[in-house]
Amino acid sequence: MVDTCLCMGAGMSIAGGLSRANPGVKQVAFIGDSTFFHSGIPAVINAVYNGSDVTLAVLDNRTTAMTGHQTHPGIGVTVLGSPSKAVDISDVIRSCGVELVRSVDIDSLENSLEGCIEAAKEAVEFKGPSAVVFKGKCVGITKPVIRFEIDTESCTGCGLCVKQLGCPALFLPAGEEKPVIQESCSGCGLCAQVCPSGAILETGVKK
Repeated sequence: MVDTCLCMGAGMSIAGGLSRANPGVKQVAFIGDSTFFHSGIPAVINAVYNGSDVTLAVLDNRTTAMTGHQTHPGIGVTVLGSPSKAVDISDVIRSCGVELVRSVDIDSLENSLEGCIEAAKEAVEFKGPSAVVFKGKCVGITKPVIRFEIDTESCTGCGLCVKQLGCPALFLPAGEEKPVIQESCSGCGLCAQVCPSGAILETGVKK
């Protein structure tokens, strides 16, 4: 696997180019909801036009989290706070000609990781342009931050939470065998879903 990063909104364009340079290999691109409206749509059209074998993952957290939580066309509120018509990202992608588009509402799923994996597998296995829109509120901004702690007695020290997720809040102190969760944790709970020993527990709402 090769991970590339050029500039805001370039993921889908790069994926389309790589599909031409390396045919027969599925390319996957990631983009945020605000950036999708800003610069992602032309790249989707280009992928459809050229029959690129790419999958687009739209991370829709209902805000412009990267630059200050501004509104965007998908929210239904203007920059001045007035109600407006929300533009549905899935509908836009379908209108561009993408045949397989799945939308996953993470906040409504009991096990969001499992639901996301199922949708991602279906999209990646599809031949040609496909997309998955992962919808969920911005953790730590639009909903209470849930605290998580590691039960050292249950933790086996497998390191899966640190090595697989790469979360900046999970830290393995030098010389220690078991990780700790730092105060910077935003409370998304993904680590608890991937822990094979059930050692990461919810302990309440951060005050």
